[in-house]
Amino acid sequence: MTISVMDEDGWGECVDGYQWSDSGGELLVQLTESLRVYAVNGAVTERSVIPVELGEVMGIGSAAGAWWLMTKQGDIVAYRQGLEECDLPLKGAVASETSLPTVSPDGRIIACVVGKREIVFWSTSDGTRLFEISVEGQGSDDELLGQAGIESLSWSPDSRNLAIRPDFPMGDLMIVNVSERQVLG
Repeated sequence: MTISVMDEDGWGECVDGYQWSDSGGELLVQLTESLRVYAVNGAVTERSVIPVELGEVMGIGSAAGAWWLMTKQGDIVAYRQGLEECDLPLKGAVASETSLPTVSPDGRIIACVVGKREIVFWSTSDGTRLFEISVEGQGSDDELLGQAGIESLSWSPDSRNLAIRPDFPMGDLMIVNVSERQVLG
């Protein structure tokens, strides 16, 4: 089955992102104007629809058995665990500077890229800023280095470490031990 959605005006919504649940039995699809949960078990069945504003959702995922969302609300960044729960503003996060949100598999820590080369960590329980690290590049071409940012973030299954992949020309994969708040050599 192909997932495509037509709205009441006859226009289709585009898929902006998607994420499997921890168990693999559900698929959360981020469309331009809605979030939709599909059950996938021999067939694809729509389970729920949550309307969203265009450009409001920054990221989606699944952690600790629950869906999560990161949203922009004006210039504020908010975390939502579960699709119908309340939003928790992240202290000190500015929507225009924040990207690549991800939540640890145990559902306790949020990591986001802030600016180009800083990764900031927040608590999912109260939105408190825990710590930040800066990804510094090594190289002789200052112009290229100044344009480099972070390409991706990936948690270890035990939520202890975060792998960070910088853009070219920095290129080296970095590992942060989150519980010790240090970059591993």
